[in-house]
Amino acid sequence: MIDHPHYQSFVQAAKLEIDTLRKKNAFVEVNKPTDQSMQILPLKWVFNYKFNSDRLLTKHKARICVRGDLERVSIDEKYSATLAVRTARFVFALAAHFDLDTTQWDAVNAFLNSLLPNEVYVELPPGMFPQNRKKRCWKLVKALYGLRKSPRLWQQEASRVLTALGFQVVYEDLCLFVREGLIIIFYVDDLILFNHPSQRAEAADVSKRLNEAWELRAMGEAQWFLVIAYKYHLTGGRKLEVPPVEIANLKPFDRTATDKHRLEYSSKVGSAQYATTITRVDVAKVTSHLAQFLSNPSPDHLHAIAQLISFMYQTRSRAIYFRRNTSGLPSVQFCSDASFGDNHDRKSSGGYLYKIFGGPVDWKAAKQRTVTTSTTEAKLLAISEAGKSMRMWERIFHRVMFNPGHPVSIQCDNKQTISLLTKEAPHLRTKLRHIDIHQHWLHQEVQAGRIPVEWVPTAEIDADGLTKLLPRQKHARFVRQLGMEDIGYLLERLD
Repeated sequence: MIDHPHYQSFVQAAKLEIDTLRKKNAFVEVNKPTDQSMQILPLKWVFNYKFNSDRLLTKHKARICVRGDLERVSIDEKYSATLAVRTARFVFALAAHFDLDTTQWDAVNAFLNSLLPNEVYVELPPGMFPQNRKKRCWKLVKALYGLRKSPRLWQQEASRVLTALGFQVVYEDLCLFVREGLIIIFYVDDLILFNHPSQRAEAADVSKRLNEAWELRAMGEAQWFLVIAYKYHLTGGRKLEVPPVEIANLKPFDRTATDKHRLEYSSKVGSAQYATTITRVDVAKVTSHLAQFLSNPSPDHLHAIAQLISFMYQTRSRAIYFRRNTSGLPSVQFCSDASFGDNHDRKSSGGYLYKIFGGPVDWKAAKQRTVTTSTTEAKLLAISEAGKSMRMWERIFHRVMFNPGHPVSIQCDNKQTISLLTKEAPHLRTKLRHIDIHQHWLHQEVQAGRIPVEWVPTAEIDADGLTKLLPRQKHARFVRQLGMEDIGYLLERLD
């Protein structure tokens, strides 16, 4: 860093970081403990740039982090829940339909709000305190970034404050809190408050009390941002109207990939999977198919993932669009599908899709874990996955006091599968024990009315594109079924 062109700016940022830790009473400087069993962890500087929405440099950032990778700690101490993206999409869908207000904050040095329950010693920061390094160290009072237990302690702190304000945690997602007319979600140090317009006074009071509990940076209405294509310089290339259909013909590599190619391929597939997890449900099947070849990718596989990322960049303004439900369609829709034996190892592809107010909230596109011996068995496994998801969502609906206003069922395009589940006595004969278990569980839930199922024609199954790669016209129809739209014109207005 001494030879860096921005050296002076980063030095000032480092001094500011130390001053902030002092003001927060995050540490006390002490003599190193004489007990040899007491671990003294090293610290590490992390330097970064901060840019605004126009990609202009606004400040230099320095953060001191503990080498938590060297820390002796149990699994229970380091476990911390993280907001599920599907939960965020669900709450955003509610916000769109019910016209909820949103307020977003960034908790400044969030982890420093948490007191450490036990003694933790760290070396003095590198590059500073040169005279005392051999004899002195820091005894931490607050949780610093890098400690394995810091995220868990911050989660406990956030839960303590929010429950004191009258919020209740939703146990299906420990980062979701509700109070009548108010919802709060948090992801690490980002918090978003949703409130009905009739609850603005209550929301203002919550905002005031949160700012009294923590130092918060107001960020206005909730906004999200994602960029991955620039990283791989795949912003150009041939214009693609759909994901490359020929990807379906890819086979395992008959030679051995180099370590370099494996790393490159896994990095690109991981980036694509991140995007499909957040918003790009339209390419979830393609990404899932390419993920099969992570251990030994061929040059064809590398070309295919490059094409996919290029396509995702070219359609980067394609978004999930939640709106007020004025079309007369059900507010909540569930469907599942499967493609029998379509993979090279003869396992089937299965998937499900859950939509609320016209937009996808929860989905899955994956190769089933086991080989099935018929289309009916593959469809049963797909409905089983959808059924478990449906029961979870019913519990969340109840917690947040959301009523869909109509019975919710799982749609399936296979009449034999529906018949097996709705008739009083199941008559599928299979020697596959796991299939038999899924069948009996599903039959039990359907007969009890907890998981209603209904038949719809194949052409009306919205999950079709989650189980097979579609040609251009069918893919365009799939995107329309998903309720996805190109919002480039809205992004231009923001610029």
